[in-house]
Amino acid sequence: MIVPGAAADGLPMVMIGRCDAPRVDGRLSDPCWRNAAVAAPFIRNDGSGPASQQTVVRLCWDEHALYLGFQCFERALSPATQQLHLLRQEARLHDGPVFADECIEIFLRPGGRGDYFHLATNMRGTRYDGRGMDASFNASWEAAATADAEAWYVEVAVPFKSLGVPAPRPGERWTLNLCRTEQILKERSSWSGLQGAFHVPEAFGDV
Repeated sequence: MIVPGAAADGLPMVMIGRCDAPRVDGRLSDPCWRNAAVAAPFIRNDGSGPASQQTVVRLCWDEHALYLGFQCFERALSPATQQLHLLRQEARLHDGPVFADECIEIFLRPGGRGDYFHLATNMRGTRYDGRGMDASFNASWEAAATADAEAWYVEVAVPFKSLGVPAPRPGERWTLNLCRTEQILKERSSWSGLQGAFHVPEAFGDV
């Protein structure tokens, strides 16, 4: 059973269950997502409350990888708004400037201490990866994105061996944060509410 809540330090917590691996195609249609853990809502990084463009993330894992499914609600995707041209999705090359686009970011800290990994992708599925602030780190992971008139979606698979770490042991605590940049409104938001920068490992939530 997947039960969201809060850790003793007040940071968000979610218990992630095991699953059969999804096909990473950006559609979030695999059976594993039906009962996956849910990380929501996202909070604005200026401290003003819940994001106006909300994000819901589903998470599960197996002995090989952590799987994440992002649903990024976006009013501009509705044809009625006539704002589709405002959605930035320019970066196409690995480790390119995805942060200037509509993008999501994953901050993952195995064991809840030491180094953390930083993964990001835009609406095209263009990937960025780093270790902390070091952008020279590269990992072998998958991301695929799709969109409809309500939201854009990203499906991610992060193999543990690509990070150089073993799969989590039963009861082992990891920490992470899940973040989004919405460029039209210049709205930065995250699951574990922050004020300012995303690179704050002390504020990562528990999984």
